[in-house]
Amino acid sequence: MAALLAPLRPTLTPTTLMLIGFVLLWQRVSHLRDDMKGLRDDVKEGLERMERRFDKQQDLILTLTDPASQSSITK
Repeated sequence: MAALLAPLRPTLTPTTLMLIGFVLLWQRVSHLRDDMKGLRDDVKEGLERMERRFDKQQDLILTLTDPASQSSITK
């Protein structure tokens, strides 16, 4: 971007340069915010999936270790 603005630099005022810099910074921050939201959603989904797997494993362990369940399985 600096290479594109280099020929125009003598004609641009400091205020204009600050405004261009602010707009570019704002766009970058917005992009990073969107990326962070996507990462948060991915982490949340992964944690929910792990929790469901843990619940299934816990249910299986309870089923295998509960004497009442074992007698119903062997019947």
